[in-house]
Amino acid sequence: MERLDERIKARKKNLQERRQEREEEEKEKAEEAEREKAREIERIKELRIRKTELEKTLAEGQKLIYKQAYSRPLYKYNAHLNGMTDTTGDYSFLQKGVKAEMKKQIVSKLLEKVTALEGKVQEDVHTHLYSARGGQGEDISDNVSQYTGGLGRMTSVSSAGGLYGGLRKRLRKLQSKAPK
Repeated sequence: MERLDERIKARKKNLQERRQEREEEEKEKAEEAEREKAREIERIKELRIRKTELEKTLAEGQKLIYKQAYSRPLYKYNAHLNGMTDTTGDYSFLQKGVKAEMKKQIVSKLLEKVTALEGKVQEDVHTHLYSARGGQGEDISDNVSQYTGGLGRMTSVSSAGGLYGGLRKRLRKLQSKAPK
């Protein structure tokens, strides 16, 4: 019996030790869970700070550059310009100021060409009109300005054909009314 009593006491001791170990393990698990929760809270705080910084930079107008995205605008490939650039090594045409200056130069050259062509067309129309009327430029120019609104607004030679017919009719009427 004594042996049984000793065994029972030893067993009770083992059970108490195991309970204490389980309680300690549960305490450790709870402490670890609390530490993990605290770490997660700190991580969330850091992410919130980063988010506010990102929103601030976006509000200030900075471009957000994602992976595979570039901040510089892309240009179409131009073999002619690329060949010139490779031979001369001059990349100044990519700058905005240089582009604007080149545009101004091109527009001014085109304007000069257009005004020269316009003057040439007007001169051709006048010479053709005067030669058709036998060189009486002043009389015809007065009639033209009186009945058609002038040659200054004419832009093509084809519209001058209708002008001749109208002048002929007007001249015939004036000649038929004139006393003989």
